[in-house]
Amino acid sequence: MALLRIALSLAIALVFNLAAFYPTQAQSLGEYFRINYNYKIILPPSQTEVIGSQSFTVTVTGSAETIKDLPLPVDRAQITGRIVAQNTSTGGEPVKLNPIDYVVDIDPFPSKAGMSVPIDKTVTLQFPLGSSSGSYNIVGMIIDAKVFVSILSIPVTSFLPSPKNIGVVSYKTPATVALSNMTQTFTGSPLTPTATTTPPGLTIVWTGAPDTNVGSYPVTATVNDSNYQGSASGSFVIGKASATVTLGNMTPTYTGSPLTPTATTTPPGLTI
Repeated sequence: MALLRIALSLAIALVFNLAAFYPTQAQSLGEYFRINYNYKIILPPSQTEVIGSQSFTVTVTGSAETIKDLPLPVDRAQITGRIVAQNTSTGGEPVKLNPIDYVVDIDPFPSKAGMSVPIDKTVTLQFPLGSSSGSYNIVGMIIDAKVFVSILSIPVTSFLPSPKNIGVVSYKTPATVALSNMTQTFTGSPLTPTATTTPPGLTIVWTGAPDTNVGSYPVTATVNDSNYQGSASGSFVIGKASATVTLGNMTPTYTGSPLTPTATTTPPGLTI
């Protein structure tokens, strides 16, 4: 909205100097109005970065306040803005975020001293498909501005100020994780499912695995990579292994005491 203030100021300066209507003597625009504003970037809940097609928002809040009666009846103002992302590592052409443009209307414009109009604009943004992972400076710019005096629209595009940095957003390209080998047989050693990533070869961090004993376990495989983000979860089952039992001493001689055959297990030492 700093851009908005400057654009509107220039618009009024232009109209002041229209021949036959307003004096040519320069006037102090700061005497007439001011605009207070704040920018804020809001990321998806519980996240510190934007992943793939996730949306994030930029809010613009503030007010337009007239300090002194304007010398012409400005009905409203319309500003068309654009928010882009500049990769801090690779540079190159700025990435145009979706939607490409947004519009801020100040309608009605506060033309009398002591009047003010709130400014509250929320722009929901997405990185376009194919964007590279990295840290991005989010930059706001004004690409068109005009004021309306009755039916007259006065463009002030040629007076537009420089772009303004809003903040920094970290963007990660999404990765897919496919789990397999989710049912295995007890071996006595730690066991882990298989995770395959797209793109291939990304490092995986497991939660809930490896496991050793027979049972069912909730597991999650999460990509650990500076450029990609993704995960997959499932139930990992370890089933019982087969064992063999060999009986011996099946024909003992009477002793008058209770007798029992022998049983040998493979693997050895299992309880019978």
